[in-house]
Amino acid sequence: MINFDLNRSQLTAVILITSIFAIAFFSALSGQFNTDQLIAACLILSTLVLLATSVIPEHLSALIFMAAAMLLAIAPADVVFSGFTSTACWLIFSGLIIGIAINETGLAKRIANIFTGRLDRSYGSLIGGIVLLSILLGFLMPSSIGRAVLVIPIAMAMGTHCGFKEGSNGQIGVALAAAFGCHVPTFAILPANVPNMVLIGTAETMHNWTPMYAEYLLLHFPVLGLIKALLIIGAIMWLFPDTPTRSSKVVHSEPVSKQEYKLMGIMVVTLGFWLTDSFHHISAAWIGLAAVCILLMPKIGVVNQQSFQNKF
Repeated sequence: MINFDLNRSQLTAVILITSIFAIAFFSALSGQFNTDQLIAACLILSTLVLLATSVIPEHLSALIFMAAAMLLAIAPADVVFSGFTSTACWLIFSGLIIGIAINETGLAKRIANIFTGRLDRSYGSLIGGIVLLSILLGFLMPSSIGRAVLVIPIAMAMGTHCGFKEGSNGQIGVALAAAFGCHVPTFAILPANVPNMVLIGTAETMHNWTPMYAEYLLLHFPVLGLIKALLIIGAIMWLFPDTPTRSSKVVHSEPVSKQEYKLMGIMVVTLGFWLTDSFHHISAAWIGLAAVCILLMPKIGVVNQQSFQNKF
């Protein structure tokens, strides 16, 4: 027997979606648009409701949207699936796979061990170090989500090494430092965020002007980069105060494994291509995708099929 008991989120979603269709087709608004436009608007708004309320998994909401758009012939396939041709999509995908690889090989734990010994002297140095590391990665990796996927596992491991328990202020502070550090200050670095790339494209299309890397950095980094980073550090320390516990026992690091060497080699080459994109003009997304292919390659890569399936 089907259980129709709805929780608060589900009830909210049902009410909102019903209201959207009622307003679209049974109000004065319906006379202002044709049927196709009304259906498209209802589908888009309903999908936003599903995403906002999380009554079903986000990926399922997206799949329902694309399936409905095709079944109702709202737009051609090249429009509905145009997001998959965006470089931003593949940058995010590349970052996720690289993040899995860093965890799988144990490189995240090794980096955490190295940094923890230098940053656990105080809570301020720990939070500041994580934010600084996140900003420095902004010069190397052109995707804030990709950077977050890389940094957050390392930061959380550092928090664990500092004695922060799950749900503690310290753990929350470490997570926030990594998340905000990867995203907010790096808006001052031109290729470091997808919105910045949109800005470049818009400026080129509408004004026939391309922002230069150096002038953009000099104009924005002092305020959007440095001052925002200091504000983030201060806010985290004020709202989520804690004290790291320095471990008195000596941690003996295991020798670097073959998989770690392999991953570091792949990442060095990948970063090299990213940094020299002005010479070879290959998009960072396709460089990242090539690296992912190597990381997933049987017997060559470092991410096994089981790990990939578990994450995706």
